[in-house]
Amino acid sequence: MDRRRPRTLIINVALAVMAVLVADFALAQLGRALMPNWDIRHHRMKFRMADPVFDHALAPQVTQIDFWGGAAFNLITNSLGGRDRTTRVVALEKSGRRISLIGDSFIEGVGYDFDLTMAGRVEAALAPRGIEVLNLAVSSYSPVIYYKKLEYLIETKGFETDELFVFVDPGDIYNESNWYHLGPDGRIVSDILGGINVDTRRDPVQSWLATNSVLGKLTYTLADLWRYHRSLRKSRDAGAAPELREDTASDARDSSWTWDAAAYEKWGRQGLQNALENMDRLAALLRRHGVRLTVAVYPWPGQILRRQAEPEHVTVFRAWAERNGADFLDLYPLFMQGSPAEVLKAWYIPGDVHWNADGHRLVAEAVLAHLQNRP
Repeated sequence: MDRRRPRTLIINVALAVMAVLVADFALAQLGRALMPNWDIRHHRMKFRMADPVFDHALAPQVTQIDFWGGAAFNLITNSLGGRDRTTRVVALEKSGRRISLIGDSFIEGVGYDFDLTMAGRVEAALAPRGIEVLNLAVSSYSPVIYYKKLEYLIETKGFETDELFVFVDPGDIYNESNWYHLGPDGRIVSDILGGINVDTRRDPVQSWLATNSVLGKLTYTLADLWRYHRSLRKSRDAGAAPELREDTASDARDSSWTWDAAAYEKWGRQGLQNALENMDRLAALLRRHGVRLTVAVYPWPGQILRRQAEPEHVTVFRAWAERNGADFLDLYPLFMQGSPAEVLKAWYIPGDVHWNADGHRLVAEAVLAHLQNRP
């Protein structure tokens, strides 16, 4: 028996494997060069930057492709780091009437091009009337950041606006209790492990393989699709059978304080108190600068499934607006018409707490109607 044959076989197999790996890597680089969406697997972090005053922001004047809800979308920011149609420079001084919007990921508009978001639709409707609309919202904001960002823009940068719409959702209360607080120097301290915007929250090995290997990309794409469709199935089950709501978007932890007494006692009560104190600070700031304030509230799927048309989230902020001379926009009734399953299908991204394009249109129409009909 020729002793060289096994060694030759091993060498040939090793060379074949190496050739496959080199070809796999080369094809992946070709894919990256030819396909702008190639390296998008998750919601991208690199254009979400830390801010020394108000914790985090979108990088100014970027054009990127982001990923949310099973689809890619274009993300463009202006010089203020707000989502926009172009990377335009926004003047700090207003030249006509200006309306600013602030909120979290709902108002930022994750998942959709700017034109399809609530802010984009409101801006398009008011632009012919010479009214400028600016979106200052960023994912994972809450009242303490609403206050600090507006304080910085107005009193440090000289930013001017005639009015501000603040969209406070049930998830803000979790953030106010568990994520953010004001430090001794007046800056925001974040208690999120690893930070809200750092890439270390992703597995670096998986991310590298999904970008630099065709086989890796195929494997992780199939795995992500499986997890996504499993989430959709759970969401459908939740709409049909409330007893199966556990671990679905409809039972999201961040809004559970409105229906779960244990969550309310653990962090909801304190978060609500913190939110109101920070809203007091925001109201005082806006009064000093003659800015009209509108507070808007809207539900997450958890409130819709439980038919919470008037949870404490609505009651408390309605009373706060009345005490502080602010306008109040209650968006809950829009999402309480029809069965919960029908509402979630009509207005929300499947398996997600955020609005779909039709949900953004629905809220935009309500904001425009509020502007037209108020005194």
